[in-house]
Amino acid sequence: MKLTGLNLQNLIKRAEGHGACEKALTFLRSCDSIEEVLAHRMAPEWAYWYALHVVKGRWPEAESIISTDAEWAHWYAICNIKGPWEVNGMVYNDFP
Repeated sequence: MKLTGLNLQNLIKRAEGHGACEKALTFLRSCDSIEEVLAHRMAPEWAYWYALHVVKGRWPEAESIISTDAEWAHWYAICNIKGPWEVNGMVYNDFP
């Protein structure tokens, strides 16, 4: 996955400015590339958080990462898309 217009240092700076937890920031600062961040088991949660707090809405470039974890895909549909989200044959939906 390529995150358009975002390098690791910009990601860290923006996450810091939006109140990311110190544990996540410590890990991010130890990484050499965005690819290393995206390979981490917590990448779906972090991408969801970044979309919610930094992007403040839908973040299409990160959806392939978020969709790899059902829990974070569910929260992404509720909090970021604010409606049903169909991805990879699954529909994440808690809406009437």
